[in-house]
Formats: sequence, C-alpha cells, structure tokens
Amino acid sequence: MNIKGLPILFIWPGIYLGWNILGNGFEQSSINHGLSSLSAVLKREGHSCFLIDLRSCKNWEHFEQIIKEQGFDLVLVGFYSVDEKFADQSIRILKKYFPNKPVIAGGVHLTYNQIQEFSLADCIVWGEGESVINKLIKNKNLPRQITAPKIENLDTLPFIDRSLFNSEYEKNNPLFPLLPIPHYTINFSRGCPYSCSFCLESKNILWKGYRMRSPGNCIEELKSLGQISSLMIHDDVFPSRSWCEEYIKLFYKSFNRIPFWCQMRADWICKNYDLIPELVEIGLTWVSLGIEGSQRMLDFYNKRLTTEQVIKAGEILHNNQVNIFGNYIMGSPTETKEDIEELGEILKKVRPEWHSPSIYTSYSGSTIFDFIKENNLWVEPIEDPNSHYSLTRFPYERCIHNIDYSYIREKIAEFTQYKSELKFYG
Repeated sequence: MNIKGLPILFIWPGIYLGWNILGNGFEQSSINHGLSSLSAVLKREGHSCFLIDLRSCKNWEHFEQIIKEQGFDLVLVGFYSVDEKFADQSIRILKKYFPNKPVIAGGVHLTYNQIQEFSLADCIVWGEGESVINKLIKNKNLPRQITAPKIENLDTLPFIDRSLFNSEYEKNNPLFPLLPIPHYTINFSRGCPYSCSFCLESKNILWKGYRMRSPGNCIEELKSLGQISSLMIHDDVFPSRSWCEEYIKLFYKSFNRIPFWCQMRADWICKNYDLIPELVEIGLTWVSLGIEGSQRMLDFYNKRLTTEQVIKAGEILHNNQVNIFGNYIMGSPTETKEDIEELGEILKKVRPEWHSPSIYTSYSGSTIFDFIKENNLWVEPIEDPNSHYSLTRFPYERCIHNIDYSYIREKIAEFTQYKSELKFYG
C-alpha cells in the first residue's frame, strides 16, 4: 500500500444542538481545533484530509448517504462529551458499510475518562494525537489503545488546518457583541498550571504541564489568516507577563487594533494591572473572569484566589473599559445559602456585563466528581456515573443532596441584574 497521499476522512459528530444547524450560531459553526491540528499534521506529510460535519446533515439517513459516496482509507473521529452518543452511532454506521476501514477515535472525552474501548473504533488515542498520528496510520495492526505524549514545543506544530471545516470564515458567528466578523478562534497555549477541583484539569495526568507557543509563532499564524476583525483566544489561562510584553511589541509591527476575548484569572489581573491598558490598546475587549463563589467555595474549588482579588480584578477591568464575562457556579456540594448570599454581594461589586451562571453538574473526571461519588451525594442512583448521561451542554439531571435548586434559580434571576451601567465599546 502506498502510504503517501492517503485519503483520510474526519468525522465531527457535534450535533447535541440538533441536525442541520451549521451556520446558526457560534457553537453551531465553530471549528474543532484538535481535528484541525491533526489534519494540518497529516497534510504536511502529503495526505489528503476531508471532513463530514454532522451539523450539516439533515438526519442519520443523510449521513449514511454521504458516507456511501465517499472514498477513504482511514477514519478519524473526535468529539466532546455531549456528543458521545452521536460519535458512537456515526462509528457504527461507518463500520456497517466499511467494516474493514480502520477507525481511530480520540479527544478530551476519551482521554480524561481513560476510556480504552469505544463503540466499534479500532484504536483509541489518549493525549495529544499529533505526536503519534503519522506512525499510527502506517500501522497495519492498530493497537487497541495508545497514549500519546504531550508536545513540549508547540512551535513545531503546523498552524491548524482551518479549511477542514470551512465554517469559521464563511459562517462565523461571534459569541459576544463588539467582536466583528471575520472572527477567528485561536490557541496560544495548551494545558493549565492550576488544579481547580471542578475542572478536568484537577486530575489531568496526560496533559499536565502548561506550554505556550512563542509570541512570534502566534503572530505568524495571525498574519496567515488574512483579514481579521476580531479574535477569541481559547487558552485556559492567559500567558505570562513576559510573553505578553513580547507579543505586544511584535503585534504593533504587523497589525492595528484587533478586538479580542480571552480568559484571565483575577490574581493575574491584579498582579499585572499596569499591563491591562497596553492589552486594551491592541484589542482587549472581553475578559472571561472566574468569579465562582464565596471565599469558602473558592477554597473548596482549590482556586487559590481570594474574593478581594476577584473584586479588585473587576474594578481594574472596568477602569480600563474592558467588558466582563462573569463565570460563577451555584449548587456545588457543601454550598450553603450563606455562600450564595456572599456570592451575590461579590457580584454587586464586580457587575459583569455578561453573566454566565452555572448550576453545578457532576461531569466525570474531576476531583469534585470523585467527592460526590465517594460520599454518595446524588439524589437518585446513577447507573453509570462515568457516562456523560445527557445530550445537553449544561445537564441538571444529577441533583445533589442538600441543594435547594428552586432557591438557586431564584437567586440566578436576581444576580443577573447586577450589571455595569457603563457602555463599553470594542
């Protein structure tokens, strides 16, 4: 068999919001950076890659019709937890018509849950697949499961293959106002140096270790995109101060202001408050700020933050006319009404322009999930606690003992009224 130039089919089963949704919103059009990165790595070796995006399909019959018309030697499937059932069904349909075509599955769901076998896939990849994919596709006898090492130098990777999806530029829909199109999503780093107990990173073994691309490498990717009107920087945490200083210098050599959204920790903002005006000058428009809860809950979440830092960070952002996307959690185990009332007082001071309240749901893979499981805190017995159990992004089926959900919903309606009266423009 001629290994060079293999036709490789990618499947993106991201239809938890429904069929035929491509172009109808941000999540309905967003690209998956993992699959796009794998495609770039494979194309660099001379292979041809193409995608079936289930979001563009009408139903399973439509998917079957498309599959039967394709010519490919190998299939790669990646998915989020909410699409677990759709990934399973798509693989079963593939194997129905092409039982001898190898199927490799990977992604965060399989990795964080340490799943060794999934559906009818021939091989399961844990970790960062770019480091093993070229060897895997040459293997006539695929391993049932392989653990890929994390990639230490992210600059060695090619820029992601945005053409795989063909939806970001043509159908992009920014999630927030003040971010004009054409709008792109990008990653400057991988991993997270923190271990918040509600997050999958709290138990992450395979990907632990925060790594940043060099500022120059990031600037070169931005230049490769052509016209850019706004950005969403997907990093779990914003890069270091020294990284930012170099990035800002390089940015001015190639661009004017580009409005962008990013995530920042409150302690980073407080420590680097003098850097915020410089970031605003190059486009900082929205900051996703982890407010989370009372001081007791921050400690329970292992956030390594104080409520004073959260409030101060909000003040710094507002003083620099940066819009706040405020993340906070209610309904976590051990939370009391006193904790919720304290959160309300914090929100009155932070005044996010956009509230993002979450009622805690117990995804497997985090240390809080283990806490709930070990203490049998679910109101109803859970048949398979490690399954995703839902087809919604924010499922609430797994209620926790001693949580007053009616009270929480009342408080969410109250808290979301605490907004800044200022009108910020990107």
